[in-house]
Amino acid sequence: MEGKVPYANGNSSSNGNGSPGANGKKAGTSGFADSPSLRLPEAFVILSPDQVSGEKTYEGTVGFKYGPSKDDWLRIPYTSMKKVIDFCSEHKDLFNMHLQKEREKNQVSDL
Repeated sequence: MEGKVPYANGNSSSNGNGSPGANGKKAGTSGFADSPSLRLPEAFVILSPDQVSGEKTYEGTVGFKYGPSKDDWLRIPYTSMKKVIDFCSEHKDLFNMHLQKEREKNQVSDL
């Protein structure tokens, strides 16, 4: 596995040193090929469109990471995710205020 970055499913790809991975695409430093992500108000991470191998096997959906555990994620349609993004953007102060209170109590770790 030297020079390889493992994916969540146990496969591996290039570590971005210029050689392509198994799917012919260069992997980024995160280990995911062509996988943009968006972080909403300090609580949610949105992964698009397929975070396992870079292949679009889940067309029309995005991954939604909502907690620190590897099981704290789900996959929802783009239209639903747009609603979540808009809601979080409009209420970011509320999210950040509650998250800060939990961090002060040492009850929430960083995602």
